[in-house]
Amino acid sequence: MLRQRNPAGLVDALLDDGEDELAWQTAIALPSPDLGEHAWLRLAEARQKSHPAEALPVYWRLIDSTLDTADRRAYASAVRLLKRAREAATAGGEVEVFEARLLELRDRHRRRPSLIAMLDKAKLAPVSPS
Repeated sequence: MLRQRNPAGLVDALLDDGEDELAWQTAIALPSPDLGEHAWLRLAEARQKSHPAEALPVYWRLIDSTLDTADRRAYASAVRLLKRAREAATAGGEVEVFEARLLELRDRHRRRPSLIAMLDKAKLAPVSPS
């Protein structure tokens, strides 16, 4: 019943109990996986430990959602999420995918100089080919 009435609460409870795998399976099995950003962030962080590449799509969804708002606070949150995504990509052997997606993100938001400056300061620029 909790799965139907409060899926985010169920996922949070499972994560609190250390049932990371069950929490992940529960979340992705939901017909409408709208758990809220906080629950998805917790899931991505937990999933990154055992299956880092599987956490990447969650991080990217959170990054895109965060950048729907154009202000410095949103940019700072996006930078934090991008750093976590880079860690997951590195651990999961998905660096090239991360780099390509980062390049696309920078291009899509090129008219946001504050965001680009924050990305540069955080060293979130794609590695140039040698």
